[in-house]
Amino acid sequence: MKILILSRMFPTPANPTNGIFIYNRVKNLTQKGVEFRIIAPQPKYFPMSSLISKKYAVYRQIPKKFEIKGIPVSSPKYTYLPVKYFRNRIGKMITKSLLKQCEDLKKENFSLIHAHGAIDAGVAAMNLSRKLGIPYLVTAHGSDVNLSFGNKVKENNLTDVFGNASKVIFVSEALREKAKNLDGYSGKNSVVISNGIDTDFFKQMNRSVLRKKMNVPAESKVILFVGNLLRIKGAHLLPKIFRGIKNKIPDSFFYVVGDGPLKKSMIEELSNLNILGDTVFTGRVAQEEVPIYMNLSDVLVLPSLNEGQPCVIRESLACGTPVVGSDVGGIPETIGDEIYGKTFPVGNVDKAVEAILEVLSVNWDRKKLNERVLEFSWEKVVNSEIDVYNEILN
Repeated sequence: MKILILSRMFPTPANPTNGIFIYNRVKNLTQKGVEFRIIAPQPKYFPMSSLISKKYAVYRQIPKKFEIKGIPVSSPKYTYLPVKYFRNRIGKMITKSLLKQCEDLKKENFSLIHAHGAIDAGVAAMNLSRKLGIPYLVTAHGSDVNLSFGNKVKENNLTDVFGNASKVIFVSEALREKAKNLDGYSGKNSVVISNGIDTDFFKQMNRSVLRKKMNVPAESKVILFVGNLLRIKGAHLLPKIFRGIKNKIPDSFFYVVGDGPLKKSMIEELSNLNILGDTVFTGRVAQEEVPIYMNLSDVLVLPSLNEGQPCVIRESLACGTPVVGSDVGGIPETIGDEIYGKTFPVGNVDKAVEAILEVLSVNWDRKKLNERVLEFSWEKVVNSEIDVYNEILN
């Protein structure tokens, strides 16, 4: 068995945390002796792109070949500008780039293609599978489905990709049910396999020791956000949520782990709300540092407007820290009927504050929170995916 793994989401030298959940999968595939090759297409850098959006300057730094912790990665470049025409055609652009390598890819005798991300890698996998004469499967992670509804081009692409795949993996039941609303897709070829957690990193640590090391008062309440500072992640709601907590718990502190385009406006609003001094922006940190912040915190807040099945919830629980999240996508089923925290109506700041205060009032058994998510190790996730590979090939 030799798997061609196709995903725009994968760590790069310029962004080592991008798509870390895909890296965790392939790391376990390596340990199980499964042969594979990673192709992580990235946009070709044009100076014009940076004039439209500064974030595209990062693509200048990504070589065509590199290694991430010993795993070789090919990164073919595809034509792209950050405008609507190209956003609707990323899959086609990636296909054109890959077809140039088609003869070389045929020589590698791949058994099947596994695409991560239905609207981009999925379209490319569907087209490439026809040229290589091998089956493909696709994993839908969330935004590829959630952000496609209302865009007829993307909806049609999803229907084609899902309908022609040998198997479709959804990371949550909620995401699968949403995909079944597509015209022409029944979901009969689908299975739900959620994201996992890296139990080598995400585990309980001594909270008192960490707080002392980080100069955080032992008795203070610490509220944490981990993620990209994007509207889709609800980052724009955080200042008002933090202010609501501060009104009720004066000695509370806030950590924001991540970066993104909303950082500047968040800092301005936090300053206007007089709580910037109680908020720490760490920027992006290495994966092995994230558990430190999860362990020193009392609650993780995830006010997303859309989600698939966010890894960060189970990672927080593995560290013994409960979660408060919006009732959207796979968040409620991951929190588990409020066994591991609470949910609130999406976009509702007052209800978010209320839920956080309620969670902070409970004396949580950190060990039990940890034990309840150990079954979701990456090893078990990858075992389930290998079962799907075997089912397709047999």
